[in-house]
Amino acid sequence: MLGTFGLAAVMLRNVMERQGEIAMLQAMGFTRFRIGRLIITENGVLLVWGIVLGTISALLSMLPHLLSSGADLPWQTLGITLFSVWMTGMLASVVPIIRARSVSLRDNLSAE
Repeated sequence: MLGTFGLAAVMLRNVMERQGEIAMLQAMGFTRFRIGRLIITENGVLLVWGIVLGTISALLSMLPHLLSSGADLPWQTLGITLFSVWMTGMLASVVPIIRARSVSLRDNLSAE
């Protein structure tokens, strides 16, 4: 969960650094809704890949223990936890989207 909040900070920083690009998309006719959808798609893909790779890494690191002792994984709890991390990450995408929607077209294009 802590990593998810770190992801939110990185996403917000990414949007702030790309204000000129977002303003250019607005100038080319992209609606604020489409820009928001683009940002949430980008963030969602990063989030899913992080969850998948982290889960695979954790399961691989536990593999010797699981094979030697015949331990059983709590699959339902694992699924609920991973879903909670995904939901938290997607909710954390809201702040960067709000920030992207407030990008001033005129100010950012004149600064480029």
